Amino acid sequence: DKLCCVLLCKSFCTMAEVVGVMDSAAPQVGVASSSSPAAAPSGGIKTEQEEPPVVDRAVFIGVVDKLLEADKRRFFWEPVDPKTAPGYLQIIEKPMDLGTIKQRLLGGEYEGRLIDVREDIYLTFDNCKLYNHASTIYHREAKRLEKLARTFLSEAMTVRDALRLVEQKNSLTSASPPTHLVQL
Repeated sequence: DKLCCVLLCKSFCTMAEVVGVMDSAAPQVGVASSSSPAAAPSGGIKTEQEEPPVVDRAVFIGVVDKLLEADKRRFFWEPVDPKTAPGYLQIIEKPMDLGTIKQRLLGGEYEGRLIDVREDIYLTFDNCKLYNHASTIYHREAKRLEKLARTFLSEAMTVRDALRLVEQKNSLTSASPPTHLVQL
């Protein structure tokens, strides 16, 4: 199971994050601990409203890292400077950039609301397309990276779902047998 997860997660997580998640070792830097107060009760199945599995954050950090790497011109690495973009704050209601998203992921600000990660990634590119004319390099790069984001997020959801299945399988196999069954 670990080998399967390592292969699935190869594109989105570092090896330390995968091993840390699968071995339930000490928490990794920037990765939530399963002993956090918001974690699901032991033995319970996690729902969308409860704390997401540890691996979610690592997978989404991987997506943002891949987008940062693809942004060769570094247009989306940090917030737009209103001094160099006249009227930006009058046009854009909620500024967003990939660097801010990564910092929020590392700081645990998206915990329990990982759909917000996806929305913020798209907001980054939507803002750029709204502010910049379609003929500009900024607009074209936003469209290119948005397309990559769709692919990366789709792949990440597949990886995340596979890792959740392994987490559930591991928790079921490590659980003690029910005491109410009669052994023959």
